[in-house]
Amino acid sequence: MDSFATEIRVLRDLLDKKQGALSQILAICENQETLYMHPPSPERTEFSKEIAVKKQRLIEIVLECDDVFQSIFTRLKPIFEAEAEKQPALISALQARIREVMEMDVKIRAQEERNKQLLAAESNGRSIATPQPPVVTKPRSYVLDQYAKHKRPGS
Repeated sequence: MDSFATEIRVLRDLLDKKQGALSQILAICENQETLYMHPPSPERTEFSKEIAVKKQRLIEIVLECDDVFQSIFTRLKPIFEAEAEKQPALISALQARIREVMEMDVKIRAQEERNKQLLAAESNGRSIATPQPPVVTKPRSYVLDQYAKHKRPGS
């Protein structure tokens, strides 16, 4: 039991390290969004390079944590299955940490997508500060009903 609890702690520590790196990556992504809202300049380019390097280092930490976590988890999978009924609190606490890390990953991916859209808009020459409103289309039946309601007699 002690070794199992120790292994759980090691996995939780890896998740904590990964979440810390992901938090920093998210902050960088948010800073990049702010940066991309300003017109291109040499200062912006230089700062973008600097934060890209820092972000790459953090991504390497995340990948390293993933590899170590996966190797430990694969080795302990039979023990996890056996201990799941005996120690549900430890298992559920680890599962909760995994969910938190996954949520952070989803936030980063969403922010990265927004950043890509900003850069794409910039490269297409559109104004970044004023995003285009989404196009709303109505179903064909709705359009025909509205046309029939507002149709002038005799037309």
